[in-house]
Amino acid sequence: MLEAARAGETLPVHAYPSTDNPASNAVCRTAGVTLLGEEDFEVGGVLRTYDWVVELAHAPVPPLGDRGA
Repeated sequence: MLEAARAGETLPVHAYPSTDNPASNAVCRTAGVTLLGEEDFEVGGVLRTYDWVVELAHAPVPPLGDRGA
């Protein structure tokens, strides 16, 4: 992802909090992340989640040595 950001690509970042986790879903909603719908994940059983996505636009990403301390 870092190389794609440096190349100027727009990057979709997804979050999959459980549908029964109101705090995590509130963080996504408050941060302006877009709700795409519900998804089921197999993790020893079925975990029902919301699929949230945000597009990260290109921002200059300095090389590791140039970030300061």
